[in-house]
Amino acid sequence: MKKHLLLSLTLLSLFITTSSFRLGHPEGEVVIVEDHLQINSFDELTAKFKGKVLYIDIWATWCGPCRRQMQYKDQLLDFVKDKDIELLYISADKLAAEATWSDFIKQNNLTGNHVLANDELISDLRNRFYSGVRKGRKVLSLPTYIIVGKNGRILNSDAKRPSHEGRLYRQLNKALKRK
Repeated sequence: MKKHLLLSLTLLSLFITTSSFRLGHPEGEVVIVEDHLQINSFDELTAKFKGKVLYIDIWATWCGPCRRQMQYKDQLLDFVKDKDIELLYISADKLAAEATWSDFIKQNNLTGNHVLANDELISDLRNRFYSGVRKGRKVLSLPTYIIVGKNGRILNSDAKRPSHEGRLYRQLNKALKRK
């Protein structure tokens, strides 16, 4: 617990002293979700955004396909601008890679809400969104994209990638119209 607290405080210090990292939810900024290392379930995480449509990207810094999709972040940001949609990036990186994760976000100005998932959250994500079973263990494919409605319900657990621009935007517009 002390180790996680120290890592969180170090990361917080880095974010506060770096102009592109701010706490809060202003549009167009990088936001590290409060207490993200203590979030143990998908429901606990998405409850923080109730009332908003969520476009969730489950990714990792070491994942080539995940990194290639980041090329489309500016178009996605343009689309969600002035809409009731929050971008939520859940990293499946190991906690030991926290510095790599935060550096990647900073270097790529990855605007949106960010969580470095702990083991419990990764396990919950794997159980909910697994793409297959390997050696008796559920496998979570990366990247995985999910759309959650304003009411907190999963609307699409296999949402389009950012590179599918028009098809993804139609999915998000449809989610905005649901009650």
